[in-house]
Amino acid sequence: MASITTVASLIADIKVKTQMQAASTAISDSNIVDMANNELQTVIVPWVMGYRERFFSAFKDYVISSKTRYRLPPRIVGGRIFYVQINDGTRIYSLNYKSPGEISARAGFTIDGNDLVIWMPNSNTQLTGTMRISYPCRPPDMGTTLNTTSPVTSVGSTSVTAAAAGSGSFEVINGDTFLTISPTVTFTAGVGVNPDILQGDDYTGIYAVNDLVLTGSFTPNVPLTRELRDLLSYRVCQRIRSAWGHKDEVDMAQVQINKIEKHISNMLSPRVENEEKVCVDKETLGWRTW
Repeated sequence: MASITTVASLIADIKVKTQMQAASTAISDSNIVDMANNELQTVIVPWVMGYRERFFSAFKDYVISSKTRYRLPPRIVGGRIFYVQINDGTRIYSLNYKSPGEISARAGFTIDGNDLVIWMPNSNTQLTGTMRISYPCRPPDMGTTLNTTSPVTSVGSTSVTAAAAGSGSFEVINGDTFLTISPTVTFTAGVGVNPDILQGDDYTGIYAVNDLVLTGSFTPNVPLTRELRDLLSYRVCQRIRSAWGHKDEVDMAQVQINKIEKHISNMLSPRVENEEKVCVDKETLGWRTW
């Protein structure tokens, strides 16, 4: 069986594992994708984060304005924030989390529903510059087709062009491998700039002509690293066997799942060589030197 990279190859792999007949109509490809998305979001992501909290981490930059409320990214996990940093042009500093209603002599932030709220000790003062938040980012849901895409037609140092993309924030994937290149690119009339990549990066080293802009709400690739894709496949296989009432096959799949999870946990847990103790991740998503 070929490596699991696209949703189509994931479906094919699951059918082999479950010995599902090609002519079977009891469980459609769409049903398989729905089960895979449920396993991905409710089982795989929490399991991985239990071993390595920042495995799915991402960051987003905001230009600070006069407002104090900023909408959190749509795929943030549980409204959680790892850190908030401010770059005011002369220095870089962090904001501490404040409980709702907490009074403090220092600026801070709190979470209110879908918004991050900046709290200032003096209503007459205002933060300036750029704010960066680091957060756990839930992988996108998977889909089976590429019928809502727009190819990249040109790449400049600070922008990409995909005329059919129109306006909105979309993901960009590699046109050959279907793997995600960047979390989001904000397009206006087909021209996109991306605030979510590292400051100062030249776009010509990231994007290429014929990369695909996903103007739909799904991704046609499996948004997991190599070692996690087989685990996802076996877990969906177990769901299908359970739906069919095949208890023995469900138990056999669980044995395989336990074995795979044991091996993957060794890869996910960051360790110091020759030491048994799991070490704490160093922060890798902080500001670069401007």
